Amino acid sequence: MSRILLVLLLIFAAASSARAHFVFVVPEPTGGVAYVILSEDLDPDEDVAIGMIGGIKLYARGTNGSVSPLTLLDDEFAYRVEFSEEESRLLFGALQLGVHQVGDKPGNLVSYFPKAILGDDVFADDTRLGDATPVELVPVGQLGDLRFQMLLRGEPLQGSEVTVYLPDGGRTLVVTDEQGLTESFSQTGRYGAWARATIGGAGEHEGRAYEESRAYASVVAQVGERQRASVAMTAHVAPAPVEAPADSAAPANNMAIRSFLSLPQATSSFGAVEAGGYMYVYGGHIARTHDYDTEAVSGRFSRIDLDAGGVWENLPAGPRLQGLNLAAHGEMVYRVGGMQPRNSRGTQRDNYSVADCARFNPHSMQWEWLAPIPEARSSHDMVVVDDTLYVIGGWNMLGEIEGNVWPDHMYTLDLSDPLAPWRRVAQPFARRALITAVHEGRIYVMGGMDDEDEVSREVDIYDPRTGQWSRGPELLGEMSFAGFASAACELDGQLYASVAGGEVMRLTSDGSAWEMVGTHTPRIVHRLVPWRGEIFVVGGAAKGTNSDLVEVLTPSGMRVSANTPRVRSTAPAAKSVARRTRMPANLDTAVARVEREPAKAVVASAPVAVAAAPAVGTKQVFCPVMTKVEVLDDDEAIAVDFNGQEVLLCCSKCAKKWEADQAAYLSPEVLPQLASMELPARTISQTYCPVYPTRVVSENDPFVMYEGKKVYLFNKTAVRRFTQSPEKYLDPTILPQLAD
Repeated sequence: MSRILLVLLLIFAAASSARAHFVFVVPEPTGGVAYVILSEDLDPDEDVAIGMIGGIKLYARGTNGSVSPLTLLDDEFAYRVEFSEEESRLLFGALQLGVHQVGDKPGNLVSYFPKAILGDDVFADDTRLGDATPVELVPVGQLGDLRFQMLLRGEPLQGSEVTVYLPDGGRTLVVTDEQGLTESFSQTGRYGAWARATIGGAGEHEGRAYEESRAYASVVAQVGERQRASVAMTAHVAPAPVEAPADSAAPANNMAIRSFLSLPQATSSFGAVEAGGYMYVYGGHIARTHDYDTEAVSGRFSRIDLDAGGVWENLPAGPRLQGLNLAAHGEMVYRVGGMQPRNSRGTQRDNYSVADCARFNPHSMQWEWLAPIPEARSSHDMVVVDDTLYVIGGWNMLGEIEGNVWPDHMYTLDLSDPLAPWRRVAQPFARRALITAVHEGRIYVMGGMDDEDEVSREVDIYDPRTGQWSRGPELLGEMSFAGFASAACELDGQLYASVAGGEVMRLTSDGSAWEMVGTHTPRIVHRLVPWRGEIFVVGGAAKGTNSDLVEVLTPSGMRVSANTPRVRSTAPAAKSVARRTRMPANLDTAVARVEREPAKAVVASAPVAVAAAPAVGTKQVFCPVMTKVEVLDDDEAIAVDFNGQEVLLCCSKCAKKWEADQAAYLSPEVLPQLASMELPARTISQTYCPVYPTRVVSENDPFVMYEGKKVYLFNKTAVRRFTQSPEKYLDPTILPQLAD
């Protein structure tokens, strides 16, 4: 018996009480490198001798259809392959591993056919191998409606069990229908999947008889626009409920949350509005925080039908702008002002506000230029009341040398009169990065930052009927900068606001206070777009990186009805009193605070993966190690005993970690069967891996030293990724030791 075959038998025998191992090709987020692994999931298994799959033949198929072999480089627990990211479309391979036999059962001839799709368009025809492989998993559908199709010799395979690894760290088993299709998945991020098919009957291989020949197909693909590696792990996990301040009326999370089709590009400080049943999105900042140049902002203009869903429709683009918002008047979409960098990449920033005013006509599908605003504005906001457009707050950026002018007035424009001039109206504040929304006929101007870099939670209210200003209750929020670059909208006659920590608040019916009603993924410079009883939380930035995430909130007690009247969106942007200053970029200051003081809505002691953790007294639902993987109805889960109570673990990797340090994983939220026990305390303050923030770490896991503190990582892959780009993962809610 060959050494490889012996190792094969040993590893499958060891895994017979748990899950088998499968071959995956996993591209690195940084590009140009992928790892070939034999594992139970998409991470290398450090207990597997990688030499078992050393005979795999791996290839890269180029964007032009050419195929070239790849060289396997030994990387301890995986093989590494290098390729040209610009010229490659697919990585794929084939491996006949040999006869696999467990116990006295007849053996089977096992072959693997792994594939990885490169690039964002995973649904294109060029992602299919066709005749080049006997079995294949193919992503089909569209963003927000992803399905995997299992093909056997090019034909759909009904009844195939497909294991899908989800972007949020979860794993699920689904069965294909008569078209070979799985159920639909809506998340964006990295997916993996594998499935098995019988491709032949009994035979003999290397002198060993087998009953049938089995082929395993696998696929790994990044679904949705490529973006931040750290956020991609948590972007579609509903955050833990916020512990609201003592003066808030309702700390409970009273909003259901679901994901929606991602934006066509990750962006922040952009414009968004609903008009005519479409959500329109314009421009924004598309580079890393603090980066300002002509390529760092976007002029992309897109829309999506909020009822029909489908895909984003690209519309005529405009100038590259950030620090602006959109407003709707009927079906017309208006934009005014914005910020435009004039410096090239790598040179000193030189940012200017613009005075442009334009409207998009959905009938002609063209932009129409209107009279420019008398003074350039950016970091402002705008709303429409009846037929009047209001441009409120913000500042006028005059470049690095001249500085910035903070206005003490807003401008209005009568949209019913094509010849109407802009009119100037006093405002009792000088703020930017504020938000506005229309509620009960009055304009609420909320939060922002003043010319002393102080974040404000103040709420000023303007009544267009009387021309008078008044004050409202200040915004809530756990974070010190909760009023900066937030978002707001009116939905079904109620005013909602969303602040940096992910907290969502609602104005009480008498207008005297805010009450906390829910949470979403923390972010700033995002937008709220209301539609038919739901609130769309769109884009934004967190931890220095832009997001394409769209989440949908449904307030409890509200009935989603097709007859719900359309409500014009009002969202954040930025505002601020008249004097010229020589200020550095205040946005940098505020974003730096975001990075230093991350959202308290995601609490390190409450598993991110268990936003809806099982209540005490119910059955265990999730693995205590990989806290997003369900084990309740998993026949292959590993059962272990803890003080007379059964604990389920999702795989042999987790079982090994549990055995090494049980105390690290004894969370009553995840293990309700242990809630009545006195449990030993954890020995380290860090609970989760910063690279895989739904996975628990212990002091037995590998660690790296960062600023003199130990940072524990789930495995060596996490060590490699953290070491390559630590700035992506420095979230003090995950790494409390860095805040000490």
